Amino acid sequence: MTVKKCSKSGSNKDEIIDALNGTLIVGGSIVIPHLRHAIGTIELLEKEGLL
Repeated sequence: MTVKKCSKSGSNKDEIIDALNGTLIVGGSIVIPHLRHAIGTIELLEKEGLL
């Protein structure tokens, strides 16, 4: 599920961050570039008032 879909389904920022933290623990350092992109999307959604 993408960050935008999580936002549309009613998840808040803290819930999304918790899920991303879980992916880092399971996936290790290979997921760091994806986490950076996800955080950028979260920041964009916050600026747009969608999160």
